[in-house]
Amino acid sequence: MDFIITEEQELMVQAIGEALTRENLENYFQDCDKNHEHPEKFWDILKELGCFSMFLPEEAGGDGEGAVTMFLVMEALGRCGAPVYLFWDHVKADALLENGTKEQVDKFMPLF
Repeated sequence: MDFIITEEQELMVQAIGEALTRENLENYFQDCDKNHEHPEKFWDILKELGCFSMFLPEEAGGDGEGAVTMFLVMEALGRCGAPVYLFWDHVKADALLENGTKEQVDKFMPLF
């Protein structure tokens, strides 16, 4: 396995850092935790950056990125104080593709 970071991976990490820094979400995350609310604004930023589909196989409309990219993204999120545990659950969409019924895949894949 090749662990050399590609230019695309570096750009993704940079884009995440810039987006989350620009939005200054630290207080927002604290408020969401305090109020037991899902951080929709954070979710929208990740979706806009393509973070949800990047780990899906190409045949499912994703970029087919692997584990190295996934952990680079998670590290970038953590450095910005983001709730990485939320992202981790979303990354597992491949389990839906592998084990879900056609109805489940049709219903939930558009969310990615």
